[in-house]
Amino acid sequence: MKLAVKNNFGEEKAVLIENNQIIGLFIRREERLNLNDEIDGIIQKYDSVLKGYFVETQKKQSVFVRCDRIWPEGTRVCVKITKEARRGKDANGVFIESKQDVCSLTQQLKNEFSTELLNAWDTDFDEAFEEVLNPIVQLNNGVILHIERTQTCWTIDVDSGNCTDSAYNLNAYIIPHIARQIQLRHLGGLILIDFIGAKHKKEQNNLMNLLIKELKSDSLSEILGWTRGKLFEIKRTRTYAPLADVFLDSQNNPLPLTTIYQICDMVKSYKSVPTVTVHPNIANALREKLSNRIHLKTDMGLSPYQFDIKE
Repeated sequence: MKLAVKNNFGEEKAVLIENNQIIGLFIRREERLNLNDEIDGIIQKYDSVLKGYFVETQKKQSVFVRCDRIWPEGTRVCVKITKEARRGKDANGVFIESKQDVCSLTQQLKNEFSTELLNAWDTDFDEAFEEVLNPIVQLNNGVILHIERTQTCWTIDVDSGNCTDSAYNLNAYIIPHIARQIQLRHLGGLILIDFIGAKHKKEQNNLMNLLIKELKSDSLSEILGWTRGKLFEIKRTRTYAPLADVFLDSQNNPLPLTTIYQICDMVKSYKSVPTVTVHPNIANALREKLSNRIHLKTDMGLSPYQFDIKE
């Protein structure tokens, strides 16, 4: 197993590789509450329904902590993040006694996996991050996977496309691809898969056994089986945020922060100081990261995910 890492002005990307195949994509951004971060905060209030406390960090971020111990509001505490924030949801954490030194994403993954660190970052790795943000996955045999999120669950719809295989052969073929997409995208919570056909009990059992085999190494996934509506159900523990939450807004446009890091990455390749034109809302954050490395201009006519760079 090998690990490739890229650092970009406060953003860390990591790719986990086994047998020349990407098996994991990870990202850490300074502006987010990331898995295993240990941060100081102040208790805001107790929620009797959820049976826990909301904690506000110095950056006005919110963490929810389940706890039976009584804490007065305003108490300063230290919290370890156990689940990253999802879109519209708080991060989850646990109270700890003292804060440790910040652990880089590289060190975190080296502790979690037995890896050899690669010295080079391939452009294919950046493309892999872009591919998992696309809700449509086109497979080599013509099958299309539609991966979408509702308020309650993730859905994976199987479209036969121009594939002429039998329904069972088609379903069996795509199972490794489905398992891979679930793990690469860090899908969490309830996942429903709509296979083609799969109406007979024997076929359903065979497909379930194949999925169990493919997800055996994924300790976060729990196979729940078939629903009465012939959908296959998986429950996956949330730890890392889905990559779509890190990169995209609710309209699937790049977040302003994603645009900022994209600009930072591009600026590194310029030999002279370029002029960067952006929307005013992202100008200050960009100025903080790049300081004297760019000439900055603002344009209200640009959206927060549009920019222009000229050398």
